[in-house]
Parts: sequence; C-alpha cells; structure tokens
Amino acid sequence: MPLLLDFSNETLYLIIQNIHPHDILNFSLCRKEIHLLTKETLKEVKTWEQAYTHVVLHGCHRHQKNSHPLRLIRDIWMDWRIGEFPKSLEVECCNVDENKSDNKDDDKENEAEQREDDNTIRTIMQDIESYTKQRAATTGYLPSSELDDFCDLIKKGYRAAMIGLLLLFLPNLEKLSLQDYTWNASRLGKMIGTIAGQDLRRNPPRSNGLSKLSQIQILGSEVNRQGEDFEFLVQFAALPSMRTLRGKYVVALDDDDSMIWPFGSRVSDVTEITLHQSAVGISPLTQIFSGIHALKRFTYSHGQFFPDNSTMKAHKIIGALLEHAGESLEYVALTGYCSDRFPEQDDHYNKGSLQGFRVLKEAFLHSAIHVDWVPYDGSSTNPDGGIYGDGYQEAIRALVDILPGSIETVRLIGEDVVRHLDSLLANLWEQKHLRLSKLNNIIVHAHLMLAHRPWVRSLTQLCDSIGVTLEFR
Repeated sequence: MPLLLDFSNETLYLIIQNIHPHDILNFSLCRKEIHLLTKETLKEVKTWEQAYTHVVLHGCHRHQKNSHPLRLIRDIWMDWRIGEFPKSLEVECCNVDENKSDNKDDDKENEAEQREDDNTIRTIMQDIESYTKQRAATTGYLPSSELDDFCDLIKKGYRAAMIGLLLLFLPNLEKLSLQDYTWNASRLGKMIGTIAGQDLRRNPPRSNGLSKLSQIQILGSEVNRQGEDFEFLVQFAALPSMRTLRGKYVVALDDDDSMIWPFGSRVSDVTEITLHQSAVGISPLTQIFSGIHALKRFTYSHGQFFPDNSTMKAHKIIGALLEHAGESLEYVALTGYCSDRFPEQDDHYNKGSLQGFRVLKEAFLHSAIHVDWVPYDGSSTNPDGGIYGDGYQEAIRALVDILPGSIETVRLIGEDVVRHLDSLLANLWEQKHLRLSKLNNIIVHAHLMLAHRPWVRSLTQLCDSIGVTLEFR
C-alpha cells in the first residue's frame, strides 16, 4: 500500500474533498506538506461554518433569494460538505393574506415576485431534481412514489415540501423553529408523521438524516389570533432523537375524548414540553402525554388571546400528568389565565393535588388552582354573595395537603396570591418536617411592596424558623 505522500497532488485533493469537515483540521496537522495542501479547504470550512451553522429560510416567495430552501439544497448538491454544518434551522413566514389585499400596486408586486420565484424553482430543479430524489431515497425514510409526489409539489412552489426534503439532507441538525408557519406546512407535518410512525430503532434508516434533531419550536404571534397548530408538535414527538417540544401562541381546543396517540406502541423519548401563551385543550395534552415514556418537565402558560376566551383547566391537566408522568415528572409550571370562578369546567377528582408525583422537585402554580368554592356556612355575611351567589365561599387548600414529599421549591403567582398566602401556608410550621421535609423555598411572585406588610413579615419569620425561605419577587 503506497504512503499518503506518494500520491499525486490531484489525488490528494480528491481525498481532502471527501474528508468530513469536522476532521479536516486534524488531517491537516499530520504533515507539513498536507497542511499546505489543505490550506484553502480550511478557509472554506471556516466560511461555511459561519454561513451555514444557523440557517434562516422563509415560508413564501416574498423574501430575498438567499432565503430560498432550494438554494440551500443546490449548495449541498454542489458540495456535500455544506450539509454537515447546519445545526439550527429557522423558518419564518410573513403571513400575508393575498385574498385581503386592496392595493393594486401590492398585487402587481406580488405577481412579479411569484413569477420570479417560479423561475427560480424551475431553474434550480432542472439541475438538482435527479440528485434530490436519489439522495432522499438513500435515507430509506420514504418510498419513491412519495418522493415523486414531493418533487411535484416543489415544482408547484410548495415551500413546505422543499423544507421537508431539505431536513433529510442535514444530518447534524439539532433544532428546528417554525414561526407563523404551521398552518401552511401540512405537507411537512405529514412527511414527519410518516417517518416518525416507522420503528426507526428496530429498522434504522440507511442515513443519519434527522438523527440529531432534538428540539422543535413553533412560534405564533399575538396579532394572529388563530394561533399555531399544536398537532405539529405531536408529529415530531415520535422521532427517536426528539427531546424538547416548545411552543408560543399554540392552539388545540378540540376536547374530543377520542383523541389518541397516533403512533400506536411507538413511544416518545421527549423529556420537556414548554407552551407559553397557548390554549391547548385537555384531550390534545392527554394525547401527547400518553405517548411519552418519561416526561420530566412541563411548562404551560394559558393565553387569553383566543376568541373563545377559555380558562386553563389546571385540575384536569394535573390529573393527566399524574396518570402519564407521575413517576418521572420533576418540574411543573401552570400559569397564565386561570379562574377559580367556574369549578364545574375543571372538575377532576384529584382537585389539583400534586401528592401522587414521586420525584417532583419544583412547582410553579397559579394560586387560583387551589381555591375551591364550597357551600357557605351562614355564620357571617358573605361579602361576595351579590356576585357569586349567597351559597358559596372560598376555601383555600393548604400546601401541606397538596404537595408531594419530594418537593423542594414552590413558586406561586396570581392576582390573589398574597390574600390567599396565609391559608396556603396553614399548618406548614407544624407539618413541614412530617410531610415536606425537603421543602426549602417558597417564592411568591407579587408586588414587592406587599412583602413589607407586618403579617407578611411574620409569615417570613415563621418560615425561617422551620428552614424554609419565603421570598417575594
């Protein structure tokens, strides 16, 4: 076998071009002569790393050409090494409704942009269509018939189909973010659902595409009251590499009890779900909880921006978490729009108790979650009788009666959190060492001026005496 330096420079250049870009530096250091030959390649690798590590694309034709998904596929077609660099892919969309435009100049500009985009697609696809089909086929994810369908959709201008195939060409992609885009990307969701439905652990694909994708994030905006599609998170959840699902302004209000985990016996390894300013019904949440093997963190902030003006059903959410993540959940946060005035809408036998969780360490809760309305005893005048009816009054459930023995930190928030604080902390100093020996922090998110009231200072001193820090933020 000849020594490396016995090869001609032309042969060495071919070898260099086929070395993984993450290994090229080590290869260049093996000999001075090799270092000289790899000098230009090292510069290229540095340029590619800066240009392609974080990629931003757009979901429609109204943007700069360099944000076109097909251009990135063409770059990879020209040099496979470019596809090794992207770790984060962000897809944005301007959410312009063409049917509502009354400006003729805007319409003409849009038509011109659309024609230019059609020409870009036609030109690039002439170069890369056969490569795209061949490369996608080698992954083993999709049959050739579906690849043909995707290429047809690409030629018709569907960006979601372009982005779907692009994902198969980015083996080191770790994070995908979709902003104002999910309702226009059903074909992407369908493709991911098809892939996720396969048993990739038992029958691994022939390539490592999607093998490192561990986080999906879908972001909506307050302006778009339709919200983003929660079903997208469900489709990605079953990918073997997926660990974190994040969303903001996400909606799924369908409380159909027949909703089930769509991947059968295929379980998800997701460990964290975070939903901010969202409105997701209990059935969609239960659907995804039931498919996850060991959820560790769940953060949910209920938004009031949706037309139905729904309130968070915290008791039912806690009940679903207890059923499907009682042995694994370490952190839970339930905040946002939460009302204790309509208990019949959130009726659950557990009444929001966290005692069934085995390893829960931290809870961030709206104080209204543990306010019950009970029959009024009639011993005194009900101050709220004119509003809420003469027959009911507030009954606050004490923390010592609802928290698990594993809890270490509790955070409380809500309009009435300070008013309820004395009742929430009832019996804590007598029962702490018996029931909550690990509890060491109670953090109240309220106006700091309230912390200087005499009765609050007394509560703080009592907590200090039993080894619990009561803090106001």
